[in-house]
Amino acid sequence: MDSPFDQVEDFLSDESFQAYARRSDPAAVAYWEAWISRHPGRQRQAEQARLIISRLRPIAEFPPEDFGQELHRFQSVLQAHPHREPAREIKTLRLMHWRRMAAVWIGLLLMAGIGYWGFRNFAPNTIACHTRKGQQTTVTLPDGSLVSLNENSSLRFAREWKRDSPRRVWLDGEAYFDVRHAPPTGSARFTVHASQVSVEVLGTQFNVWQRAEKTKVVLSSGKIKLKLEEQQATLEMRPGELVEVSGVTDRVVRKRVNPQVHTAWREKQIVFDHTTLQEIAAVIEDRHPYKVVVADSALLGRQFTFRLVNNDLDLLLRTLEKSLDLKITKQAETITIREAAR
Repeated sequence: MDSPFDQVEDFLSDESFQAYARRSDPAAVAYWEAWISRHPGRQRQAEQARLIISRLRPIAEFPPEDFGQELHRFQSVLQAHPHREPAREIKTLRLMHWRRMAAVWIGLLLMAGIGYWGFRNFAPNTIACHTRKGQQTTVTLPDGSLVSLNENSSLRFAREWKRDSPRRVWLDGEAYFDVRHAPPTGSARFTVHASQVSVEVLGTQFNVWQRAEKTKVVLSSGKIKLKLEEQQATLEMRPGELVEVSGVTDRVVRKRVNPQVHTAWREKQIVFDHTTLQEIAAVIEDRHPYKVVVADSALLGRQFTFRLVNNDLDLLLRTLEKSLDLKITKQAETITIREAAR
């Protein structure tokens, strides 16, 4: 299954991950610590990449373009001379500003020693966009398509798209896509890779939400085709439909919805439309640094309808208390919900 960060080199070539590994950007540190905790299956690759980058710490003094040039040069040497001895390449450093570049090459040779001598596509030719909690952004893709990226999400794609190649992006989190029709001489296929599904479109508007082992796709307009990875099945969606795929149970739910309910976050709103308390708890955990504990499982099915503006957590909790006759306490990093005492 395609994924944005399957291999060690995926982490190595990501600028935000490099900042996390060097602890140079608090936002990147917070994002990647949360990302790694949500993806335990990739902790090994992430840790290997972090160790490699930590050994390249001296390159923080280099302009980014210098490092990129050296990565390209290193990759070219590997491809042209796959059996070339590292010592021979080190000798060429004498023709350069050795004190400036030695750290880069030593780090790259460390990668080879760890077992990544022949990896491909390590050159910094991808763009990775990340948002932290409370942050949203709009991304313009190489073909002019627009992506609204919700908080605590990441989007990754090639820096340049060739006319005869598929247009592909990888998403972790939530985003709304406004996809342009490809020009007559270009590739019509546009694919969004999420955790359990791949979304193929020609030109349309849709929302993808992907967290942990669950993915939801809501189609606003146009027509899209979903490839369900685990089920090895394909289905076509029509406007106003939602498809939810669970990676834990392999369950696929398809139903009619109001797309505006699922895209209200673009206007900094959250719309709850007969939403269960269980789903509300998941929304709170997704957008705030709290663990939600519902004391009585019988409460999880209670439904709530409300339009929340600016993600105001305190207002949401107060309204929940009054509407569903609950007692909600917020302490440290935990929100506890129980039935109000009578």
